[in-house]
Amino acid sequence: MVTVYLEPWQVALMGQAAERSRDRECCGLLLGTRWGGADPSGDNRVVRVRAVEPMENIWDQGGAAVLDGHQPVGDQGDGVLTFGDRSPGESSSAAHGSADRYAIDPAQMLAAARAARDRGWAIVGIYHSHPNGVAVPSECDRQWAWEEYVYAIVAVTDGRATDLKFWQLDEQRRFQPLMVKGDGAL
Repeated sequence: MVTVYLEPWQVALMGQAAERSRDRECCGLLLGTRWGGADPSGDNRVVRVRAVEPMENIWDQGGAAVLDGHQPVGDQGDGVLTFGDRSPGESSSAAHGSADRYAIDPAQMLAAARAARDRGWAIVGIYHSHPNGVAVPSECDRQWAWEEYVYAIVAVTDGRATDLKFWQLDEQRRFQPLMVKGDGAL
């Protein structure tokens, strides 16, 4: 099982970003460290969030076009995302907007990956909100997720962040809930 460690101010930052975005999905990066082996509590794998970096959701500003027709292949270990062809029959992104989708500018993500690397960190995860939804991954979230990252989802109800949950894909590409230590409550 993966355990995510984070601080109360990091939780607050994600909640505030989600509340400011209101009816649009907010998004950002989780920077920090990850390692295998057991920590003192006996956990198998640990992710330690060191910084939360809010990013602009560029879905409505052409971000959908960057991703349309492609699906993620994954992170090659340098925090840079690569994309391959979309599955046959998969619908276009044109029917969606920033209310139910997010995209992070690849140049901003690369800059964040480089800054993290300079500190001995990496991109360990991505967070986003579900306006008027629940903190559970959608099918779209699953299709675009990478096994290497943890995913934090903030539920927003009536403009207020109400829940925060962490997830990670397993080997069968199903999201599994993660244990959170620190103050992971909103």
